[in-house]
Amino acid sequence: MRESNVKSYLFQRVKEHGGSYRNVQWIGRSHCPDTRIMLPWICAWVETKRPGKDARAGQAREHERMRKYGEVVEVLNTKEKVDRWIAKTARAAGWGI
Repeated sequence: MRESNVKSYLFQRVKEHGGSYRNVQWIGRSHCPDTRIMLPWICAWVETKRPGKDARAGQAREHERMRKYGEVVEVLNTKEKVDRWIAKTARAAGWGI
């Protein structure tokens, strides 16, 4: 499976739950997540990867910097992780999915 399959699935699931997404480009920054996910209960940055791959070292450092400023940053590399993340964040916010 390719990264694009994981990303397409993420977008499909976000739309099913009434959310939206934006692909972004960062000016003057490297290693930042490339997708903003907006669901009724959470806004988060998401980096998608193909199954078996994780964030590269530079990406992991940038994600941690962003988290220190209160940003939600997730790395999702399978369809199952997409589903678990959506369900977990919904439950935490009281949406009961």
